[in-house]
Amino acid sequence: MTKYIKIKEDNNIKCNKQIKEFLDPDYIYLPYEDGSIINVKGNEEINKNAIVLINNDIFTYSPISGTVIGMTDNIVNGKKQKTIVIENNFKEKVAKTLGSKKDISSLDKATILKDIKELRAYNGNLKGNTMVINGIDYEPYEETYSYLISEHTDQILECIDALINILQVRKCFFAIKDNDSNNVETLINQIGTYPNIELKLKKDVYPIGHKDLLIKDLVLESKIKKGVIYLTVEDVFNIYNVLKRKYPITEKLVTITGNAISKSKVVNVKIGTRLADIINEEFKIINEDYHIIINGLLSGYEVEDLNTIITSNIHSVFIQTKEKYRENKCINCGLCHTYCPVKADPRSKYNMAKCLKCGLCNYMCPSKIKLVGDKNE
Repeated sequence: MTKYIKIKEDNNIKCNKQIKEFLDPDYIYLPYEDGSIINVKGNEEINKNAIVLINNDIFTYSPISGTVIGMTDNIVNGKKQKTIVIENNFKEKVAKTLGSKKDISSLDKATILKDIKELRAYNGNLKGNTMVINGIDYEPYEETYSYLISEHTDQILECIDALINILQVRKCFFAIKDNDSNNVETLINQIGTYPNIELKLKKDVYPIGHKDLLIKDLVLESKIKKGVIYLTVEDVFNIYNVLKRKYPITEKLVTITGNAISKSKVVNVKIGTRLADIINEEFKIINEDYHIIINGLLSGYEVEDLNTIITSNIHSVFIQTKEKYRENKCINCGLCHTYCPVKADPRSKYNMAKCLKCGLCNYMCPSKIKLVGDKNE
């Protein structure tokens, strides 16, 4: 049986129960990959949602209206990369869209698959008899999924129900933490209207929110073999907005926390915003001896500086005071293996191909040995 851990929390870095918006940066930086076609010219004025880059059949859209002023290097997903710079004119002029749709449940399967892919709502598998909706924030202190459920319950449930019918799903599980009290109460009160959605309350233990572990926990092995559609509540909300409004996804929620800043917040930002601009505008750094960790203290990766661009796969940023500790010699206590969710053993590298990079072995190690996880991993 898989063992999970209740992570001891630090109340100093819990989030303020309010979403803050930072949607007017002076500049946006869109990552450029070799081989991409640049669909705009230098000094060209473009509208919000205009296509800036084309990479095979993947489009990159502008989150703002403004002027294309050139290229510069920034940190993208932990690595230095060229980015196209767009200066904001703060007019929010929007490129022509296909128009909104009142009833998304009436859309046909081919249409939704096309729109979801082209408008950057989701790029995973949408085939299977079973659907798992993850409403559990993966790492401690992350509050993004919880806030999405709280702020957009009706839209999320409507979209899940429509997807069940359109994709002909036979069973749907919606998992949230059992101590997410406000959302538990809200969903229990509303779930009766959606008989095709089965609410599953899971204990607040780590790493139950990992995709593979959650699917294994909720779905029988025989059903897994027939295919599982896995979506986070962020995926669902993105799909809802794409199908309802025909807008590409150009904004996202990010939990920004850590003991080196004065207040922790969930911030709604434009994709392509530089982290430094968000910190300067919305936060106060209270300890300059900090490091920056992306996507979790346990499973995340460290970046060198605040010139990091918010991409669609960043869900949390930790501005954390550097801790001074010394690695000691392994005492062969076996805790890393005992608590590994997939029974890997980093001491001997046994079964490490199955490693989830959850960082639980690092957390459990009394000798403070970093057993898995390297910078930018």
